[in-house]
Amino acid sequence: MTRSSRAVPLLGLLLLFAAHPLAAQDGPPVRLPQGATATAWEQSLALESRGDFSAAKQLLVDAFGASPATYDVSVRLAWLTLRQNKGAEASALYRRARSMPGALPEATTGLGLALTALDRKSTRLNSSHTDIS
Repeated sequence: MTRSSRAVPLLGLLLLFAAHPLAAQDGPPVRLPQGATATAWEQSLALESRGDFSAAKQLLVDAFGASPATYDVSVRLAWLTLRQNKGAEASALYRRARSMPGALPEATTGLGLALTALDRKSTRLNSSHTDIS
């Protein structure tokens, strides 16, 4: 199977995952770090709802650090990174979240989305740089 023929099923998989409830990061109550206020989390959700994924992510990084100690913040950073179309960075963040205590299936789903986005990007780049020699 060629790379371009794999893109169609991968696109379908991406759309399926994007519509999946886990992709929305819903689920059990959020477990924020000990002593943290929910304000940064809530503000991040509000920024995301307006489509400002970069600011939503930066708010969490400022509040909890780039490598938070809890799963919920880690997987949310991965999600917001994926929404910014940064597949490689999102993949690394999802892998980290998957290895944390209390990891949920959404981290694996997110990793699949990130890897699919990377493959799509790679396929687009390869098809746009055809050899004319």
